[in-house]
Amino acid sequence: MKTILNYILFILISYSASIWAQPIPPSTVARLSYMSGTTSFLPAGEKNWVKAMLNRPLITGDFVWVGKNSFLELQLNRASIRLSGLTGLKILNLTPKIKQIQLTSGTSIIKVQKLIKGELIEVSTPAFAFIIKRPGYYRIYVNDKDKNKLSIVTVREGSGQIIAKHFSYTINPGNSCRFDTLLKTKKCGTAPALDPFDKWSLNRDRLIKNPITTRYVSSEIIGGEDLERHGNWRIVPQYGAVWTPFSVSANWAPYRTGHWIWLRHWGWTWVDDQPWGFAPFHYGRWVLINSQWSWVPGPRQVEPVYAPALVVFIGGENNHLMSLENGMASIGWFPLGPRDVYRPPYPVSRQEFIVINQANMRMNTTYIAHTYNQHNHQTYQNLQVHNAVTIVTSKTFLNSKSVETSQVQLSAEKIIHAPIVQTAPIAPETQSVIGNTGPATSQPPAGDTSQKGVVTVPPPATPSPISSEQKTLEKDPGVPVLAPEENQVKPDEKNQKYEIVSPQQTENRIDNDTETKSANIPNEQKRPETLTEPKPEQAPEVKHAPEVQQAPEVQQAPEVQQAPEVQKAPEVQQAPEVQQAPDVQKAPEVQQAPEVQQAPEVQQAPEVQQAPEVQQAPEVQQAPEVQQAPEVQQAPEVQQAPEVQQAPEVRQAPEVKQAPEVQQTPEIQAPPQVEPDQAREPQIMHDTQQHP
Repeated sequence: MKTILNYILFILISYSASIWAQPIPPSTVARLSYMSGTTSFLPAGEKNWVKAMLNRPLITGDFVWVGKNSFLELQLNRASIRLSGLTGLKILNLTPKIKQIQLTSGTSIIKVQKLIKGELIEVSTPAFAFIIKRPGYYRIYVNDKDKNKLSIVTVREGSGQIIAKHFSYTINPGNSCRFDTLLKTKKCGTAPALDPFDKWSLNRDRLIKNPITTRYVSSEIIGGEDLERHGNWRIVPQYGAVWTPFSVSANWAPYRTGHWIWLRHWGWTWVDDQPWGFAPFHYGRWVLINSQWSWVPGPRQVEPVYAPALVVFIGGENNHLMSLENGMASIGWFPLGPRDVYRPPYPVSRQEFIVINQANMRMNTTYIAHTYNQHNHQTYQNLQVHNAVTIVTSKTFLNSKSVETSQVQLSAEKIIHAPIVQTAPIAPETQSVIGNTGPATSQPPAGDTSQKGVVTVPPPATPSPISSEQKTLEKDPGVPVLAPEENQVKPDEKNQKYEIVSPQQTENRIDNDTETKSANIPNEQKRPETLTEPKPEQAPEVKHAPEVQQAPEVQQAPEVQQAPEVQKAPEVQQAPEVQQAPDVQKAPEVQQAPEVQQAPEVQQAPEVQQAPEVQQAPEVQQAPEVQQAPEVQQAPEVQQAPEVQQAPEVRQAPEVKQAPEVQQTPEIQAPPQVEPDQAREPQIMHDTQQHP
């Protein structure tokens, strides 16, 4: 009996060891979501810079460079990273719990929407590591041209910690600090005024607000903010909420307008050319409804799981591709439907298999688990749908060429009888990794890619070029090479490029009394990256956001009362009661408002008088309570306000002619359209003159 128990124990230990030792897939990426001007990209492990590619997923080791007078944006699941001109950034580590980047030069704005427990967001600079402690708005600048490598950190919202060797300092909201490499210079003060880069970033924040989309999908789906502007949502009884794109051709099908690249650890990955083409191709499923392709998202309450491409390939059984009539090898694919189970190209455990499918579609756990061991025995929903299958030559696929202009035709009979595989059995080459955008026209200065930095967590080792994995990839074409778990997460502690410091240090103090002006950052503002606004195509989308104009919360929004612009506006600064229109109609503030009689500013408030809604306000013109109200004279407040009792002068004075405009101001509060406060970030924009 004892022998049997020992044998069983041995089997269990061996089985557990095999599970923990098996390769594991990566779990998160960043998206290159916007670029304007000259932008360049260097894939992890490679040596040749190429032009940046919209919607490309970025992974650990990737490097981006933004040329002069240009902008670039990266999206993560809970944050956005924006770069101005002459800025270089490298992704040091990218996991569910660690977002670690290195700013080698230039200026970056990081907007963090959410931080989960135990998550680390860290920016490495030559002088220090900056750890983001709370959701907020952060701006970091590194002057690589200066011999002291001056770095400046501005916190408009949130809180962050500077960590260096024997130094720690927390920067609170509204403050800005500058440091040199040796931390001999440490100056802090008030955050400077917003410049064009800040304004562009704030416009991006307004643009990606999507109250409709977040009703149906998780806010952590990368690229979900683009859907509302490029399609419409509707409820279908069979599938629930579905999204249909606006402008696609009659011959369009999912995974047709774009190209394929090889992404280390992920395998063959789809990159769509359309501005909205990220979320619908890496999450959810596609289905044809009334001759229109519609995207079906996964459950909103489940944390989304990224996939390189939710498709099934045809024509590659036993590593042999389909042969066209001209003898050329070809490969095809079609989108998975709502009833189809997705099988990743990399090895996963049964539990991971269940998680990735339930995160992207509402499916029964038992059905998913049963499919785990059933290879290629599904009846796929979209296989026989007209025009659902896309086919190209293997050369087009391998070299990352445009699919839309290179697709070939195959008869429906051959398509139905073609073998089905879970990944394209094609071994990648260097061109598959760098893409087909062409050589970069702008590159960072020599030495930027090898820039040293300070970190609190050692980043993984720099990967090798794809050519070093060529033999392994050719043995099992289409299957990515994954390292065992202990190698994948093990940091490169011997890497001499990074100084590792401990975040557990005693907080230092910096005297701010004489350093208030130090944060104006004159050197930074004179750099070329202080740019003009980017292409105006973004502005109309911000201005006509229907939710902002119609949002009923504007009337109740506490932000309106706290809006820094309203408080600082010289026209309204003495009349807060006028903005609280419901009280003016009930006349408690009118009785108490000595400012109305003393407010020359109210007479000078052209903005209030010019408000179209104020001129049309029938309620104010008919307000008998204000002109005739004896109660106003008898009110306790009136007794305390002698000026109100002398109101006859107000009736005869020229100001009385203007007074209707003051009395008409309640209309300001009635239409929320006059003050679209929800289209901006009140805690960030402290200067109304900076925000028209």
